[in-house]
Amino acid sequence: MWERGRLEHGLESMERAFEIREPGLLFLRVAPSVVVIRAQGRDVSSPASGLTYFSEVGSGVLVSNDGKVMTAAHVVHAMDEISVEFLGEQPVKARVVASEPAADLSLLQLDRVPPNAVPARQATPASSSSRSASSRLARPGPAMFGKA
Repeated sequence: MWERGRLEHGLESMERAFEIREPGLLFLRVAPSVVVIRAQGRDVSSPASGLTYFSEVGSGVLVSNDGKVMTAAHVVHAMDEISVEFLGEQPVKARVVASEPAADLSLLQLDRVPPNAVPARQATPASSSSRSASSRLARPGPAMFGKA
């Protein structure tokens, strides 16, 4: 659970990073990159019960101009259909192109990129480290933020 002081410090850091002081403006800045992911799958638990259909809903972020979206692997793992929704846009079909279940990360490829979609600004690492950014990304958590 977040402590109030830590949460406020985190929000202040985010405001500085985006150079925005109003939460509404921050939302407007990131909204073209943030997506809702809807995935549907099926499972055969036993021959007697037949097929069981289920769905997952999650979020993700557009990370490239060619339609790559990063999301949580548990939302899309082994799903039959995946659709991605940008704010105010029609759903777009997507497929998993890379996944690291141990890190709960998956990369999706969109069938098409909506015209108003904008990839998230790529961050510059705050400090150099002997480990590359990709090695920190492989293990989310404190190491991802240079605190391991």
